[in-house]
Amino acid sequence: MATEIFEVVTSFVGAQQYAAIVQHEKIVDPISGDWDTAAQIVEDMISGGVAPFLLTRLSELIAEDTFISSLRCRRVFPAGGNTAVQVFTAAAFPGGAAGPVHATQVAACIIFPSEAANGLHGRNFIPFVSESDLDENRFTDDFKTRVVAYATRLAAGGSITSGDYTPVIYNRTLHTSFDLVNAYLSPKPGTQRRRLTPL
Repeated sequence: MATEIFEVVTSFVGAQQYAAIVQHEKIVDPISGDWDTAAQIVEDMISGGVAPFLLTRLSELIAEDTFISSLRCRRVFPAGGNTAVQVFTAAAFPGGAAGPVHATQVAACIIFPSEAANGLHGRNFIPFVSESDLDENRFTDDFKTRVVAYATRLAAGGSITSGDYTPVIYNRTLHTSFDLVNAYLSPKPGTQRRRLTPL
């Protein structure tokens, strides 16, 4: 069986800044070419399969004065591939959390333990957390519930014409991947460096 790994980059814009998170998806024996498969993954995360869709769940975690600006996907293993891109207006996936971005630019760190024997973990820093989702520098119960909903939807992967895809942790150096076994929100708010100039 041939396994292919695809890199998915979700970009965000808010307060004249941007941030991005990176995920990896695994497909075994895809029946479509690399660009077609990448485009199918992008479409599935936007509006494919069964609702709620992945980007909908992700947008529920960011402040109302921010939005998801683009979704890019390309094959990274066994060889590089062409990039499929979908660019969004501010109205497509606006932040669903009430209130503006937190003044200290807090990011929520979602940790993804894997099946790797060495205890390898993956992390996503969700940017642009709203002021309303922190209480005395702790995430609110409502925010934690939305994180669980997002992580659950992410772990479910998807089914596209090219085959079923599932999220993995991908080691670029060793060219190996590990399936996720769980996900949880770090109780400590983190930060993610943001850039003033968009890509």
